[in-house]
Amino acid sequence: LQNVTTALAVYGALDINHDDALPGYSSDIDFEKLGQIQDWFYQLKSPQWPTHVLGELDAQRVARGQTLYAGECQSCHVLSDRDDPRRELKAVLTPLDEIGTDPKMARNFLDADAETGPWKGEKVAFVAGDVLGERAPTIDLVAHAAIGATLRHPVEGVRDAVASMHHVYKAGLSKDPDYYKARPLSGIWASAPYLHNGSVPSLVELLKPPTERLASFHVGNREFDPENVGLETGEGPHSSLFDTSLPGNGNGGHDYGTALSAEDKRDLLEYLKSL
Repeated sequence: LQNVTTALAVYGALDINHDDALPGYSSDIDFEKLGQIQDWFYQLKSPQWPTHVLGELDAQRVARGQTLYAGECQSCHVLSDRDDPRRELKAVLTPLDEIGTDPKMARNFLDADAETGPWKGEKVAFVAGDVLGERAPTIDLVAHAAIGATLRHPVEGVRDAVASMHHVYKAGLSKDPDYYKARPLSGIWASAPYLHNGSVPSLVELLKPPTERLASFHVGNREFDPENVGLETGEGPHSSLFDTSLPGNGNGGHDYGTALSAEDKRDLLEYLKSL
């Protein structure tokens, strides 16, 4: 269902006339190719620290950092074995009031609504779920579109599974409505800038107390900063200024590990490079 939503988001066509007896909507989505893309996706691995370019990691610091990670990070950011083809990526849902990061992205997702137009009176999942009124949460409209397209999937088992998806995502929202997802940190060294909104340019900055983090910096540079583990933050020919004082750009919260000593932070950084 997630892949169908993505396909529709990049200008997939959906015929919402619904003028036949079949449930759902006709679309131009190529379900077979979506399946192939998903299979390829499962074969992807996170990038490893390029020792031939950036040098070997300090094994002793990595070992000490692993212990620190277990105490400071692992309760949210579980470990994942990039070489295990059967690995399951388990993300921890952390409440906004606990993590303290800028809530705008989550609130935009949860609070947005829109006119339903011709979908007024339809059930979100066609045969189940809330009835759409004059206006509805945009998440319900997106789900209605994706479920509608997938109900025309040629495999009956897929159609049956999708028909129940409304209950799954609604249950998730009602249980943990205000949260951000804490993913495994495999390849985190290559994932700057950090936090969900890209408001922290490097791992060194992330381990500082929020009040000491850079209030503004340039993004768009392609030079990697191995010392701070992030991207260069100076002004460049194609860079733009990121201002953390703007709504949605806040760099507060996520103060885990910020009270560690300078040496402990170096050890933790070395371990993070190894993930």
